[in-house]
Amino acid sequence: MNQAQYARHRGVDKNAVRRALATGRIKKGAKGIDPVEADKDWANNTDLSKPKNSVTGNPHLKRGETPAPMKAATANGNGNHYAHNRAVREGYAAALAKLEWEKETGKLVPVEDVRKGAYAAGRRIRERMMNMPDRLAAVVAGLSNIHDCRKVIADEVKLALNELHSPYDTDEA
Repeated sequence: MNQAQYARHRGVDKNAVRRALATGRIKKGAKGIDPVEADKDWANNTDLSKPKNSVTGNPHLKRGETPAPMKAATANGNGNHYAHNRAVREGYAAALAKLEWEKETGKLVPVEDVRKGAYAAGRRIRERMMNMPDRLAAVVAGLSNIHDCRKVIADEVKLALNELHSPYDTDEA
């Protein structure tokens, strides 16, 4: 198929086919333009953000002609890769905008702040538990009842664990 025939097949002007060949949107084989391959290439390599015709938005048609059907924009190799890539780009832009909004509203905190807070809380609990034997040894030694010993130790453990619920300063880390 020559350029003029393919232009009629596509429902576009010969110059559009000539430009498509020059820019590499479609390829010409040894026997001319293969309409099946060229239609695939045309659909895959067309920038859908640009109108087909700057005046009407439609391809050039002769009276009574209708444009060749365009394949649906899909990412499975049969449709328009530009549309798929544009959708992916827009998805990432929306995700970034959402993250920025969450950061501004305080719903998102830097990971380093979380690490510092967790480290400070863990360090306080560890110190409290490690100091417990020194603090309680004299108190428990003076008690003769096992239930009183258990209560003193349990109260100290509860006190240490309740520190997990109290607000802590991340500057300690």
